[in-house]
Amino acid sequence: MGSTIGKMGMATETMASNQQINSIVVNDKSNCDFVYYAICRAFPRYLAEVGVQAVPILSKSNFEKLPNYTTCREEQDKIGYFLNLLDERIATQNKIIEKLETLIKGIVDF
Repeated sequence: MGSTIGKMGMATETMASNQQINSIVVNDKSNCDFVYYAICRAFPRYLAEVGVQAVPILSKSNFEKLPNYTTCREEQDKIGYFLNLLDERIATQNKIIEKLETLIKGIVDF
C-alpha cells in the first residue's frame, strides 16, 4: 500500500485532525465552497512543494506560504454555488449510469 497526498474533504461540523492534515478554517469573509474548489484547482501547483521522500508531505509551514488567489465574497458565493451544483449534477448522473449498467447486466444475464 503506497502513501498518497492530496485527498481533500470538507467538514460540515467541528472536528479535529492530526498533524499530518493541513486544515483550513474558512471565516465569514470567504465562501467555503469557493475555497474548496480553489484549492482543488491549485493542487497541482501545491504538489511542486512536496518533499520527495517515502511518504510525501506538504508541511504546514510550506502550505501556509503557498499563494492563493481569491475574489470578492459575492463572486465567491456565485462560483461556489455553481460548482457545487455541477458536482451534485455529476453525482446524480453517475447514479443513473450505475443503475442503467445494472439493468443492462440483468438483461444480458437473463
